[in-house]
Amino acid sequence: MLAVGCSFKPPAEDRPGEPDARAPVDDGAAFDASEMADASTPLDAPTPPPDAPPACVGYTNRYRVSSANADWPTAKLACEATGGHLVVLETQTENTAVRALLTSTFRFWVGMSDLTTEDTWVWLNGAAVPRNAEYWDAGQPNDNGGEDCGEMSNSGDWNDDKCSAVQPYVCECP
Repeated sequence: MLAVGCSFKPPAEDRPGEPDARAPVDDGAAFDASEMADASTPLDAPTPPPDAPPACVGYTNRYRVSSANADWPTAKLACEATGGHLVVLETQTENTAVRALLTSTFRFWVGMSDLTTEDTWVWLNGAAVPRNAEYWDAGQPNDNGGEDCGEMSNSGDWNDDKCSAVQPYVCECP
């Protein structure tokens, strides 16, 4: 489409001798800012529901290590309340990065379980959890006495534990 009567002019600083059209002008007219749209919100941005949590509250980067202990269901809800979820470890690189955050904690909750179907481990995002020795501690998962929730040790290995166990957890901001 051809625009008629329009032309591009570089900014005034690039055109010596011409006034800067962006400079404020006091023409004496009153300005009512209430008639303008909020410039910080795009006009087509969806309005979040009033009870929606702010996106990833309390996160300084993609991950947030809990300062409190909780059982797995409570940890899951706590992460969701801040706009995130229990960490989903999608690669060995991510597994190593998250493990490095936890220098003083022996075990912590991650976002995997076999709560829906025994011995079918899935991440909270629905992806299958790999069952190879690269990730799991030796002999794990073993469902010893009803262990259905996933944890990581400070060595980076995964283990299944009872969901009622109370320990730290790591949240991830998607």
